[in-house]
Amino acid sequence: MIPVFIVLLAPITHGSFRKPANSQLLEDRLLRVAIVHAIGGSEGGLKYVRKRFDLNGDGRKELLVWVPTIELGGTSGYPLLVFSRDRNGYRPLWSFDQAWTPLIVLNSSQHGWHDLAFQMGGGGDAMRYVVVRHNGESYSGNFQSIKVSRLRGRWLIGKGWNMSTMGPLPQ
Repeated sequence: MIPVFIVLLAPITHGSFRKPANSQLLEDRLLRVAIVHAIGGSEGGLKYVRKRFDLNGDGRKELLVWVPTIELGGTSGYPLLVFSRDRNGYRPLWSFDQAWTPLIVLNSSQHGWHDLAFQMGGGGDAMRYVVVRHNGESYSGNFQSIKVSRLRGRWLIGKGWNMSTMGPLPQ
């Protein structure tokens, strides 16, 4: 008797593991629910831009989300949220309701958390870059203006708006 060997061939992928489509749909659904729960409104017409970044160096990436949905903002800006992922979904860590992109994760940090920078303005106020720092418990609401030439870090979410005679408008 001659032994027979069966070789099972499986596709080889290079790079990172990709989640199955159903998993991506579940993640999107969990995030949409978390956004609506955090800032109100409804899922109908909800638009958002999301990026992951490990803000506190614990090896788990937080999720930064800008929500340029017309019903949730105006010429003064749109919601910016930071979420962590746990086994039940997304947990809000911080939010601000009048932010403009770009969103920059700065090289500097406070209490082990990277500082964040974005633009504020519109609604009659001049556009300017601001920095928000962690206070040991959360990102604070004390914004400090910063010159664009001093911004050092990773541009996480690019500029997602255009200036008009009415003020800034999302693209």
